[in-house]
Amino acid sequence: MSEMQLDPARPVRSPPALMEIDDVAELLHVSRSLLAKWRMSGKGPRFMKAGRRILYECGEVRRWLEAQQRSSTLG
Repeated sequence: MSEMQLDPARPVRSPPALMEIDDVAELLHVSRSLLAKWRMSGKGPRFMKAGRRILYECGEVRRWLEAQQRSSTLG
Protein backbone atom coordinates (compact mmCIF):
# COMPACT_ATOMS: atom_id res chain seq x y z
CA MET A 1 0.00 0.00 0.00
CA SER A 2 1.45 3.36 -1.00
CA GLU A 3 1.29 6.45 1.14
CA MET A 4 -0.75 9.41 -0.05
CA GLN A 5 1.45 12.35 -0.99
CA LEU A 6 0.13 15.84 -0.30
CA ASP A 7 0.88 18.69 -2.65
CA PRO A 8 2.55 21.38 -0.48
CA ALA A 9 1.31 24.11 -2.86
CA ARG A 10 -2.31 23.09 -2.28
CA PRO A 11 -3.65 23.78 1.23
CA VAL A 12 -5.57 21.02 2.96
CA ARG A 13 -9.03 22.08 4.04
CA SER A 14 -10.92 20.26 6.70
CA PRO A 15 -14.64 19.75 6.16
CA PRO A 16 -16.90 22.25 7.90
CA ALA A 17 -18.12 21.29 11.36
CA LEU A 18 -21.83 20.58 11.08
CA MET A 19 -24.53 20.85 13.70
CA GLU A 20 -27.91 19.12 13.83
CA ILE A 21 -31.19 20.89 14.62
CA ASP A 22 -31.14 19.91 18.31
CA ASP A 23 -27.60 21.27 18.72
CA VAL A 24 -28.51 24.63 17.19
CA ALA A 25 -31.76 24.86 19.17
CA GLU A 26 -29.87 24.24 22.41
CA LEU A 27 -27.12 26.71 21.52
CA LEU A 28 -29.60 29.49 20.67
CA HIS A 29 -32.07 28.58 23.47
CA VAL A 30 -34.95 28.21 21.01
CA SER A 31 -37.28 25.36 20.10
CA ARG A 32 -36.99 23.06 17.10
CA SER A 33 -40.28 24.48 15.83
CA LEU A 34 -38.94 28.05 15.95
CA LEU A 35 -35.94 26.95 13.90
CA ALA A 36 -38.37 25.40 11.40
CA LYS A 37 -40.32 28.67 11.20
CA TRP A 38 -37.09 30.59 10.68
CA ARG A 39 -36.08 28.19 7.87
CA MET A 40 -39.44 28.71 6.15
CA SER A 41 -39.22 32.51 6.42
CA GLY A 42 -35.48 32.82 5.78
CA LYS A 43 -34.88 34.55 9.13
CA GLY A 44 -32.56 32.13 10.91
CA PRO A 45 -29.05 30.87 10.28
CA ARG A 46 -28.30 29.49 6.83
CA PHE A 47 -28.69 25.72 6.63
CA MET A 48 -28.21 22.87 4.21
CA LYS A 49 -30.11 19.71 3.47
CA ALA A 50 -28.45 16.32 3.07
CA GLY A 51 -31.27 14.09 1.97
CA ARG A 52 -33.91 14.65 4.63
CA ARG A 53 -31.43 15.90 7.25
CA ILE A 54 -31.17 19.58 8.10
CA LEU A 55 -27.62 20.63 8.96
CA TYR A 56 -26.08 23.91 10.02
CA GLU A 57 -22.45 24.81 9.49
CA CYS A 58 -20.99 26.05 12.79
CA GLY A 59 -19.47 29.12 11.13
CA GLU A 60 -22.83 30.10 9.61
CA VAL A 61 -24.54 29.86 13.00
CA ARG A 62 -21.79 32.00 14.56
CA ARG A 63 -22.02 34.62 11.78
CA TRP A 64 -25.82 34.77 12.06
CA LEU A 65 -25.61 35.14 15.84
CA GLU A 66 -23.03 37.94 15.54
CA ALA A 67 -25.30 39.72 13.06
CA GLN A 68 -28.05 39.76 15.70
CA GLN A 69 -26.10 42.09 17.99
CA ARG A 70 -27.98 45.26 18.80
CA SER A 71 -27.18 48.36 20.81
CA SER A 72 -30.83 49.25 21.37
CA THR A 73 -34.15 47.45 21.65
CA LEU A 74 -35.70 49.99 19.27
CA GLY A 75 -36.12 48.98 15.63
